Amino acid sequence: DVDATEVVQLYVRDLVGSVTRPVKELRGFKRVRLQPGQRRTVSFTLAAEQLSFVDVPGRWIVEPGVFRLMVGTSSADLPLHAELTVSGEALHIDSRSRYLTSVTVR
Repeated sequence: DVDATEVVQLYVRDLVGSVTRPVKELRGFKRVRLQPGQRRTVSFTLAAEQLSFVDVPGRWIVEPGVFRLMVGTSSADLPLHAELTVSGEALHIDSRSRYLTSVTVR
Protein backbone atom coordinates (compact mmCIF):
# COMPACT_ATOMS: atom_id res chain seq x y z
CA ASP A 1 0.00 0.00 0.00
CA VAL A 2 3.03 2.32 0.25
CA ASP A 3 6.15 3.12 -1.77
CA ALA A 4 9.08 0.91 -0.81
CA THR A 5 12.78 0.46 -1.47
CA GLU A 6 14.55 -2.88 -1.82
CA VAL A 7 18.25 -3.62 -2.27
CA VAL A 8 18.80 -6.52 -4.66
CA GLN A 9 22.19 -8.23 -4.13
CA LEU A 10 24.29 -10.63 -6.24
CA TYR A 11 26.70 -13.05 -4.53
CA VAL A 12 29.13 -15.53 -6.09
CA ARG A 13 30.64 -18.73 -4.69
CA ASP A 14 33.51 -20.62 -6.34
CA LEU A 15 32.61 -24.29 -5.90
CA VAL A 16 35.89 -25.85 -7.10
CA GLY A 17 38.66 -23.27 -6.62
CA SER A 18 42.28 -24.29 -6.08
CA VAL A 19 42.39 -22.21 -2.89
CA THR A 20 39.82 -21.72 -0.14
CA ARG A 21 37.45 -18.89 -1.02
CA PRO A 22 34.64 -17.18 0.89
CA VAL A 23 31.27 -18.91 0.88
CA LYS A 24 29.61 -15.73 -0.45
CA GLU A 25 31.30 -12.83 -2.21
CA LEU A 26 29.21 -9.73 -2.93
CA ARG A 27 29.59 -8.90 -6.63
CA GLY A 28 26.79 -6.40 -7.20
CA PHE A 29 23.82 -4.62 -5.70
CA LYS A 30 21.14 -2.14 -6.69
CA ARG A 31 18.64 -0.14 -4.67
CA VAL A 32 15.24 -0.31 -6.39
CA ARG A 33 12.30 1.96 -5.61
CA LEU A 34 8.87 0.38 -5.99
CA GLN A 35 5.38 1.83 -5.98
CA PRO A 36 2.52 -0.25 -4.55
CA GLY A 37 1.96 -3.33 -6.75
CA GLN A 38 4.88 -2.49 -9.04
CA ARG A 39 7.28 -5.18 -10.30
CA ARG A 40 10.76 -4.51 -11.67
CA THR A 41 13.37 -6.73 -13.34
CA VAL A 42 16.97 -6.35 -12.16
CA SER A 43 19.76 -7.64 -14.46
CA PHE A 44 23.39 -8.03 -13.43
CA THR A 45 26.24 -8.17 -15.98
CA LEU A 46 29.09 -10.15 -14.45
CA ALA A 47 32.51 -9.75 -16.10
CA ALA A 48 34.93 -12.70 -16.12
CA GLU A 49 37.50 -10.75 -14.10
CA GLN A 50 34.95 -10.49 -11.28
CA LEU A 51 35.44 -14.23 -10.79
CA SER A 52 39.18 -13.73 -10.27
CA PHE A 53 41.16 -14.08 -7.06
CA VAL A 54 44.77 -13.90 -5.94
CA ASP A 55 46.44 -17.32 -6.26
CA VAL A 56 49.21 -18.74 -4.04
CA PRO A 57 52.05 -17.01 -5.98
CA GLY A 58 50.15 -13.70 -5.61
CA ARG A 59 48.77 -13.27 -9.15
CA TRP A 60 45.21 -12.42 -10.17
CA ILE A 61 43.70 -15.49 -11.87
CA VAL A 62 40.40 -16.69 -13.28
CA GLU A 63 40.23 -20.47 -13.06
CA PRO A 64 37.91 -22.78 -14.93
CA GLY A 65 35.26 -24.32 -12.73
CA VAL A 66 31.74 -24.05 -11.41
CA PHE A 67 30.41 -20.92 -9.71
CA ARG A 68 27.12 -20.54 -7.86
CA LEU A 69 25.32 -17.24 -8.44
CA MET A 70 22.90 -16.19 -5.70
CA VAL A 71 20.47 -13.25 -5.75
CA GLY A 72 18.32 -11.89 -2.96
CA THR A 73 17.77 -9.08 -0.51
CA SER A 74 20.60 -9.91 1.92
CA SER A 75 23.37 -12.47 2.39
CA ALA A 76 20.93 -14.44 4.57
CA ASP A 77 18.05 -14.27 2.05
CA LEU A 78 19.18 -15.56 -1.36
CA PRO A 79 16.23 -17.44 -2.90
CA LEU A 80 17.47 -17.27 -6.51
CA HIS A 81 20.34 -19.59 -7.52
CA ALA A 82 22.07 -20.51 -10.77
CA GLU A 83 25.34 -22.22 -11.64
CA LEU A 84 27.86 -20.91 -14.14
CA THR A 85 30.63 -23.04 -15.64
CA VAL A 86 33.85 -21.38 -16.78
CA SER A 87 35.83 -23.54 -19.20
CA GLY A 88 39.20 -23.33 -20.89
CA GLU A 89 42.63 -22.54 -19.51
CA ALA A 90 43.26 -20.49 -16.37
CA LEU A 91 43.60 -16.81 -17.23
CA HIS A 92 46.12 -14.58 -15.46
CA ILE A 93 45.18 -10.91 -15.45
CA ASP A 94 47.44 -7.96 -14.71
CA SER A 95 45.09 -6.36 -12.22
CA ARG A 96 41.45 -6.32 -11.36
CA SER A 97 39.65 -3.12 -12.30
CA ARG A 98 36.01 -4.19 -11.84
CA TYR A 99 34.80 -5.28 -8.44
CA LEU A 100 31.05 -4.80 -8.82
CA THR A 101 28.78 -5.63 -11.74
CA SER A 102 26.86 -3.22 -13.90
CA VAL A 103 23.14 -3.37 -13.17
CA THR A 104 20.04 -2.46 -15.16
CA VAL A 105 16.50 -2.15 -13.86
CA ARG A 106 13.44 -2.46 -16.09
